[in-house]
Amino acid sequence: QYQSFVPDPERYPEGWKNIVAHAAEQGVKLGLWGPGQPISLDDLKRNYDQGGFLQYKLDFVHFRNHAQVQELIRKIRAFVLYTGHRVRVNWDVTENQARFGYYLGREYGTIYLENRKDCCPEWVVYKPHTVLRDIWQVSRYLTANRFQASVQNIDRVDPAHSDGPAHSHAYCVAITLMATPLFFQETRHYSAAARTEVRDLLAVYKQHREAIYGGTVHPIGSKPDNRSWTGFQCILPGSDAGYLTIFREIGNPEPSCALSLHHVAGATLACTDLRTKQTWHAQADAVGKVQFEIPTAPDFRFLRYERLG
Repeated sequence: QYQSFVPDPERYPEGWKNIVAHAAEQGVKLGLWGPGQPISLDDLKRNYDQGGFLQYKLDFVHFRNHAQVQELIRKIRAFVLYTGHRVRVNWDVTENQARFGYYLGREYGTIYLENRKDCCPEWVVYKPHTVLRDIWQVSRYLTANRFQASVQNIDRVDPAHSDGPAHSHAYCVAITLMATPLFFQETRHYSAAARTEVRDLLAVYKQHREAIYGGTVHPIGSKPDNRSWTGFQCILPGSDAGYLTIFREIGNPEPSCALSLHHVAGATLACTDLRTKQTWHAQADAVGKVQFEIPTAPDFRFLRYERLG
């Protein structure tokens, strides 16, 4: 199926030259998608040398024996060393066969969890609560910030198969903030209003992104089912501070909820809404439950907290 791993000469007669130049003008770092097993180490090196790609999404990996696992590990280790540890490999784990990345190979990069598209096929049409549910489920076992979570343009999502258009653009981005946000779309299709909404939230997120990546993410609340209070808690090692993303899903009728948080039992928390800059003190009960309010649904809160005692 894959005969060549060089740029198509009809589409790219000068190779990666023009793509690299345009990316540099826009301040964009480049990534490359390809099949994990057929592509050779020499192919990876050549494309890195010619295109400067730093992220590699490797797809269609199917193992039938342990030798194949070791072969891929050796190839990727050699490639990472060749680039002076500049590149990262993102494993695609969307299929049912034995996959690489959940536990084995995580040190090479992040994990592409799933396809969530705007219109077809029907079974992968983007629904906010399913993306939220899948990251919530993953974070029960592995910290969510090692997984790429999809953001779609809800203005383009098929309303016959999704309630996405009933949510805000900020809500859909907020779902991914405790994971690795992945805009699985052509962002040029965003309206001016949507761009402003997304840009404003990302500007806040970027101020705290490094800290979040240094933490461990846990699920809080109930399993997302479109009717829950749910979310994530990021615990920062060696610190009394952390982050929360809290969601009141579209079908939930309750404007307030007591959520159980980790490692705060009996403590007073200094909370800050990172979008509005509002601050307040909240008291955790003996088992770590803290009361939160979200007046309308669907909506969310992006908070930083500090344990005072």
